Amino acid sequence: LLVWLFFLLTAMSVLAGIVAYVFNRNEVDQALDGQLRQIALNVGDTDSPATATLGDGVTLESEDVFVVTIWNSSGEHRSSDRSFVTAQPRQTGYSNFDAEGEGWRGYARIDRDRTVLVAQRLVVREEFAADSALAAVWPIAVLIPLSLMLVVWVVSRVLRPFRGVTSELQQWERGRTSPLSVKGVPDEILPLVLGTNDPGTRLQAPPEPLLDKTGSPAN
Repeated sequence: LLVWLFFLLTAMSVLAGIVAYVFNRNEVDQALDGQLRQIALNVGDTDSPATATLGDGVTLESEDVFVVTIWNSSGEHRSSDRSFVTAQPRQTGYSNFDAEGEGWRGYARIDRDRTVLVAQRLVVREEFAADSALAAVWPIAVLIPLSLMLVVWVVSRVLRPFRGVTSELQQWERGRTSPLSVKGVPDEILPLVLGTNDPGTRLQAPPEPLLDKTGSPAN
């Protein structure tokens, strides 16, 4: 029982992690897509997008940085990350693409005289979703051993009447002739006790006298 419960609880925690990852990934995608669009809509009229400067007190990992690229009407472009190179978008909206050997998610805004592309690495979304799934799963993982301890305690209490019936059966085998007690016996094992008592009661009853064909006691 404990082994089956352990695997059941473990399977439930894994399933919860998968479900949490799927749902959280969708929420993360929607939130980050909104950020991409807001940045693209609010990029000022500048030929050189602003970059984070050292010493401003803000620490960003390279994966978390949004890359802003602007193309002018002549097709010339400037980017907040000089190593970022990708083709100029041809339509406004979201898209997934590869650049510098990595997967990216971007939002492009095409105006009359310029094109703005705001992009972020896809790995950021995967990390956010994985962290959210882990936060949903670890409480379940912690509760597994506690649940097993509770199950051990409950099962021991439930099996206590079985131990009492077993003790009476052992005494019965040593010459006891009285039926098993049904006092305090759970409904689940009451039919077993009654079924055990029935042949024992028949064995204890005096033998019925043999009758002849006329119904009189036979000699």
